[in-house]
Amino acid sequence: KSKPNVYLSHEISNKRNAWAITPILIDILNQLIKPQIKWFVVCEANSIVNLKKLLSSLENENELIEGYYGFPLYDRDATIIHHFAFFHNPSIFHFPFLKAGVAFSIPLLHRLVDRLLPSATPPFKAPTEFSIDASHELALFIWNIDKNLNLKTVPYFCSHYGSECAIYARDENIFCGNPISLDKVLFAVKTCEKYHKERLPIILGTWAQFTIHLRVFSDVRDDAIPTVSTNVPNYERGHCEKSLKILGMVLDEITKNTTLKNVEWIVMTDDDTLLSTSSLTEYLGCFNKNEYIYLGERYGFDLFSEDNGYNYITGGGGIVFNLKTVRKIVESCSCPSPSSPDDMIIAACLKQLGIEPIHSTLFHQARPKDYPSIVLNKNSISFHKFWQIDPIEEYDKRFKRKDKEYYVIDRNLISDYNFLKQDCISEQNHEENVMKKEEFNRIEL
Repeated sequence: KSKPNVYLSHEISNKRNAWAITPILIDILNQLIKPQIKWFVVCEANSIVNLKKLLSSLENENELIEGYYGFPLYDRDATIIHHFAFFHNPSIFHFPFLKAGVAFSIPLLHRLVDRLLPSATPPFKAPTEFSIDASHELALFIWNIDKNLNLKTVPYFCSHYGSECAIYARDENIFCGNPISLDKVLFAVKTCEKYHKERLPIILGTWAQFTIHLRVFSDVRDDAIPTVSTNVPNYERGHCEKSLKILGMVLDEITKNTTLKNVEWIVMTDDDTLLSTSSLTEYLGCFNKNEYIYLGERYGFDLFSEDNGYNYITGGGGIVFNLKTVRKIVESCSCPSPSSPDDMIIAACLKQLGIEPIHSTLFHQARPKDYPSIVLNKNSISFHKFWQIDPIEEYDKRFKRKDKEYYVIDRNLISDYNFLKQDCISEQNHEENVMKKEEFNRIEL
């Protein structure tokens, strides 16, 4: 038998919208689908495929009818990441778990493409300018064409390993061998006076205590927290001027403050972002600090347009930059208005500079309850918004134990390294340092 036809989405269509799938269905049909092709299968980089089992399983399905087959996901509650679709009963709508694999018949692909063509009547119009979840948006596109075209659940597309699985999902690996030290990361929290008492105590009482370099930037100075004033007024909708000012202030301090001499990464978060410092530092060990790194959860804007729009890292889930990228932003980027959306303007500017976002499923713009639980990685890095959840309980359940353990180990490693660096050390200082280390190890949180 001939070898399988395997393609990477960005190679099918050298466009920024390839990850969203629906915008490149025309390219897929025109470039890849030959007369002998019976099925079009989509999976992800972390999908495990048993090709023999996949072929035998699909032989039992009817390739001549319009249909698609996969492992079903559904929303427990209406969620912002799916534009509150099926608001009154979101669980009735099933969409495929892409990491578990999904198969489309060629007749269905033809029908979808017919709807996307410029000649379609009425002309196709994207339901929203924003692309967030490729799977849900594709399934909704199909449902809007034909309410009877629902995802068919089949046992050979699986959320985890099983003997019957042709494709099953595997968690994204966050450990590449050498986690970076917390001393190399500066965390910049955006806030305003309105939330000094409501949100900041939660941040400071959870993940912030497991950081070494933390800066809280606000519209006013508050020494009790403390906050650093940007002298930029707060705007309800967008924070472009504030964010660019923060990056400039951070870069300036790094060049002047010797205690920050080891900082290589800047993480900018909202004041209602929950974060795992340990998973973050493990994951950053996978990246080369000498390249341009702009990392987090990717959303798309205007991906159906002729120039394919652009992708951006959502601010709520946290945006990770290395110093090289921050320097480029500070040198080159500006705001159309002070209240422009900061995450989108930064992305548009970086796009002009040839720097594209790096997407990771470990970062989340929404709350844990906004995602089907089965898709959440046990090593998730972030979630966003405290609305209708207990953020301290969520942090303690998901992140606290690992963050505390890593923090203690990380601080001891730095301390041991500093001992070794010294040519000589007085017995008295040595004893003081040992006492401090023992005291630190007794921390109860």
